[in-house]
Amino acid sequence: MLKIRLGYITYSLAFFVGISSALGLFFPGTYSREQLFYAAQGIGQDAINLILVVPILVACTFYALRGSRRALLWLGGPILYSLYSYILYAFTLHFNQLFLLYCTTLGLSFFAFIHWFFVAQTQVTQIKISQWTFLKSAAMLQIVIVLFFALLWLSEIIPALIRAQVPQSITTNGLVTNPVFALNLSIVLPALIISAFHLLKKQTLGIVLTPALLGFAFLMSAAIASMVLSTKLFGLKSDFSVAAVMITLSILCAYIMQKFVSSITTFPKTILLIGIPGSGKSTFAKQRYTADDFDIHSTDSIRGELFGDENTQGDWQKIEGVLKLRVAASLEKQKTPIIDATHAQKEHRTKAIAWLNRLGAEVHGLYVATPVEVCHSRNNSRTRVVPEYVINGMHDALAKNPPSKEDGFEAIEMVTP
Repeated sequence: MLKIRLGYITYSLAFFVGISSALGLFFPGTYSREQLFYAAQGIGQDAINLILVVPILVACTFYALRGSRRALLWLGGPILYSLYSYILYAFTLHFNQLFLLYCTTLGLSFFAFIHWFFVAQTQVTQIKISQWTFLKSAAMLQIVIVLFFALLWLSEIIPALIRAQVPQSITTNGLVTNPVFALNLSIVLPALIISAFHLLKKQTLGIVLTPALLGFAFLMSAAIASMVLSTKLFGLKSDFSVAAVMITLSILCAYIMQKFVSSITTFPKTILLIGIPGSGKSTFAKQRYTADDFDIHSTDSIRGELFGDENTQGDWQKIEGVLKLRVAASLEKQKTPIIDATHAQKEHRTKAIAWLNRLGAEVHGLYVATPVEVCHSRNNSRTRVVPEYVINGMHDALAKNPPSKEDGFEAIEMVTP
């Protein structure tokens, strides 16, 4: 459910970034009150927003909602970039017709990043890194970025402070202060240091922040290069070496981030069967999952082993204990466990999904939705007959609360055999 809400927010964010950037490019009055230098930069950044940021936001959201943890980690980069950029749009540009769009996009970016951070942290507990070499590379790249930009900015700030003067970049461009200095020195650079430190210690915070910060650096470097080219197109003095350095940094960040995220491996999925007695779920599972990389674990079979009769309900804690051991063994062997039980009650499904997640498994649901009349007919022809009122009760429970992603499933498939 958290991931679905995040999807709504990030799709909305992509829409508003696209609208505000398109208007910035094609609506002539957007930057009319800005100095030509800043108007050119704004147009350059709007172009990158449309060419790179919006498509990446949409693609990452699309695949993250379909269970890709790699796409989820990639998603942090464009969200963080949007948050940073729209702070500057909202607070540094002269008041214009797009002000409410800037505020809306800034708010969506802020809440999207908070939401993404919580979702990503829960997902990182369910992954492992297969190649720690790229972990070290990602950490070192963050440290290099910190050193490069800290030296670049402090080389201008410290001499000005010693001389009791305002830095030249501020006076030349008619600013009161430089918001880029403030944001980067107080937030971005410390975040990169924290991320690198925790990543080298193989901690969750570092694994979550690294793709977001490298994704941010990738997009922001591309945006700076686009700004330099845009100022040149407007006939203003610009240094192409800056654009070359930013393009190189952008490519390097994208490469390291992709290698790092690609080294993330998910554990085998677990399939939870759902269906009332007589639905044919056990038969269906045996017919479909015949390969050696599947293990079917039936709670009825476990009852028969423990108590001598599958009809004996017995002590559920003992049954669940055996089930957990067998599922864990299947996961250890890199097999996909299939849990064969009715799972008609919503609370039973959510409890099962919770302990499966703790084992590091993503849970997929297979709902065998056979009509209740067919189930009664099959049940009556069996030697082990389930009372009619039990079947009706389970049917009613599933009708009231059918399986859904709100239960915690990564995906749900419904079949009618």
